[in-house]
Amino acid sequence: MKLTNSVLAMAVAIASASVAIAAKASTVPYAQSTANLTSGITVARSQPDAGATVPRLRDLVGARAGQAENAIRQRGYRFVKTDPPSGDAVYSYWLESRTNYCVTIRTEQGRYQSIVYTGGSADCNISSNTPAGSPSSRQPTAGTTVPRLSDLVGARAGQAENAIKQRGYRFVKADNGGYTYWLEGRTNYCVTIRTDDGRYQSIVYAGGAADCQK
Repeated sequence: MKLTNSVLAMAVAIASASVAIAAKASTVPYAQSTANLTSGITVARSQPDAGATVPRLRDLVGARAGQAENAIRQRGYRFVKTDPPSGDAVYSYWLESRTNYCVTIRTEQGRYQSIVYTGGSADCNISSNTPAGSPSSRQPTAGTTVPRLSDLVGARAGQAENAIKQRGYRFVKADNGGYTYWLEGRTNYCVTIRTDDGRYQSIVYAGGAADCQK
C-alpha cells in the first residue's frame, strides 16, 4: 500500500512539473518570437504600374491646363519639368509628395488628356548638366502653342496679362506689329503673343531665345 501511494505521489509531482514547463514554454518563447517578427520589418511600397491613373487627380482629366494647375499643387504635387512638344501633345512631370511617385500629364489643345503614373522615378529626374532656368537645347518648334497659356487665347490683353505673370512668364518687349515677347520662367523658352483688337489671337513659342533679346 505504501509503495502504491509513493508511486501515485511521484506521478502527480511529475505531471505538475510538466504543466508548469509547458505553460512557460507557451508564453515566453511566443512573446520573444513575436518581438523578433515585428522588429525591423520594413513595409515596402510598390511603385504603381506605368499608365495607372492617379486616383487623386482623375477628376482633372479634361480640365483646362492653366486653370487646373493650381489644384494639382494644392493636392500635394510638385512640378518637375515639361518635355518639348511631341506633335500636338505636351508631357509634364510631377512628383507626388506623399509617396515621391512620378506622375506625367499629357496635354493637348490646352486640356489634360491623361494623368498617370510613369512607373518609375527616372522620368522625374532633371538633368544635372542643365542649370535651373537655363535654355534647353530642345527648344519647342516655332509656332507651337504654349499649353499653359492656351486658355488665354481670345482673352482681353489688359485683363489677362496678370494671369500670364502669375504663371511664371516675364515680359521682355513689344514690337510695332502687335507682338509681345515673354520668357517662360521654368525653361527660359521665348514666347510670343499676337494681339489684335485688344485680344490675344495666338500664344506660341518663338522657336529661339534670340527673339527674346532686347
